[in-house]
Amino acid sequence: MAVIAISIILKQMLALCLWSFIKPSLETELNQRIGKAASTFGNLQVRVWSNKKLKIHTKVQIYEACLLSILLYGCESWPTYSRQERRLNAFHLRCLRKISGVSWEDKVSDVRVLELSHSSNLWTVIRRRRLRWIGHLRRMDDSRIPKSILFGELAAGKRSVGHPLLRYKDSIKRDLKDFGITPNTWELLADDRASWRSSIKAGAARSALNFHDLRWRQHLARRRRINLAEDRIITQ
Repeated sequence: MAVIAISIILKQMLALCLWSFIKPSLETELNQRIGKAASTFGNLQVRVWSNKKLKIHTKVQIYEACLLSILLYGCESWPTYSRQERRLNAFHLRCLRKISGVSWEDKVSDVRVLELSHSSNLWTVIRRRRLRWIGHLRRMDDSRIPKSILFGELAAGKRSVGHPLLRYKDSIKRDLKDFGITPNTWELLADDRASWRSSIKAGAARSALNFHDLRWRQHLARRRRINLAEDRIITQ
């Protein structure tokens, strides 16, 4: 089983590396990632997900090694919009529901599915990886190309007319705010690797709580709409 899983990862990762050189946009890239991850999930259906001899914890570890490696390869450099993160998180939760044996008919919330699988939502995972990467870039030598690209500025030029596209720096500022890190002083914090990692860990816990609160508010709003609809039917 381990040999099969490793061979699947190597094939998919090689395809991703080749595709990354010709990808036209992040949206097309995400379509490819979700498709390849779904294909890998189907290939492991009989041997892993439907195998009653394996515990859920073991299945989740295989899922994180085989599926998330394909789905989130290179996500540290993605300037993702909220709609793109929702797509990734929806696929993530759909896989965890199948692994945990939870059907939509069971009426189990997304928060409960994450608790059963001891996993995090992909909003938190992507933000954590992105912040760990920029901390690594911050501690790089100034002569390194990745650091020069991140902190460099164009001497001349202007954006096109219309709503500006999301920049990588915009995504970083949003991640810092979500994790409770001050955007103006993050560089000083990132200089100390231990302090930076502890701040990211605390921010990830905070982000998970915010996700739970968001899901709970959405549940209450959905119940409120249902109650209003039922009241209208009764009054009619």
